[in-house]
Amino acid sequence: MKRFLSSALAASLGLGLILVAGCVSAPPPPPGPLTVSDAGPVVLAPGQALRIELPLNAGTGYSWRLDREADGTVLSGGSSQTTNAALPGGAIMTIFTYQATGRGTAELSFTLKQPWMPDTAGDTRRVFRVLVK
Repeated sequence: MKRFLSSALAASLGLGLILVAGCVSAPPPPPGPLTVSDAGPVVLAPGQALRIELPLNAGTGYSWRLDREADGTVLSGGSSQTTNAALPGGAIMTIFTYQATGRGTAELSFTLKQPWMPDTAGDTRRVFRVLVK
């Protein structure tokens, strides 16, 4: 009888440990994408997406140039797209998207200019300092 009780107790303890381990092992999903348009510090969670929206006017010849990009250990991706203007010369957005891949800091730097013009001190720049916690 003792042998039966000890094997039944061991079996139920083992099943209880499996159930508890199953509940604890799944990490929560990352927060939803973060959209920013103003330069400055940005804080992300690992796995979280970052969407940077930079405004400009269609038809002016100006575009956002990526000057400094993360090395891939903290952020990956770096794809961009430009929205369509509702009217000729209207407002549009250049959208850069990244994914937080590791903990650490990264800096993203952009300049608004006409590509054929030389760089000047008066160029519009946006710098985003990203911290992945």
